[in-house]
Amino acid sequence: SFCTQVTDAAFEARSTCTVRELHVPNTQITDEAVESIARCARDLEVFDGGWVMKLTDRSVVALATGCPKLRSLCLCNTQITDDAFEAIARCRSLERLDASWCLRSTPHALEILAAGSHAGESEQCGRPPLRDLKLDHLGAFGMDAGGDI
Repeated sequence: SFCTQVTDAAFEARSTCTVRELHVPNTQITDEAVESIARCARDLEVFDGGWVMKLTDRSVVALATGCPKLRSLCLCNTQITDDAFEAIARCRSLERLDASWCLRSTPHALEILAAGSHAGESEQCGRPPLRDLKLDHLGAFGMDAGGDI
């Protein structure tokens, strides 16, 4: 979808919804819209927010806590950091993750996913059952700029 005119207004004032897949790449939505979606769409299985430059760790935390059936998550070229991967590691149903071109994240994100959640952080510990993982150019900005990684 290249509906660049879609904004948060489309997701306001919803108490419940039955959507299972939501594809909003290249839109103008923000963390507030994703938090609203996560509150009302408990059965959400697929979220594609690729190239939505206003999405941050807040969106990921909202989806990870509010959408327990999440199987596929695309966050490529968003503003997420390594903190988002802590939330992703707690997604027990997640099979597909695309976090390529997330330049604010570092290669440490892969270590976070490999370690999974720890006992005490959630009722179930372990890693998400990822079958498809895309982390191309993860943290490339920090490496190109000579940042500490």
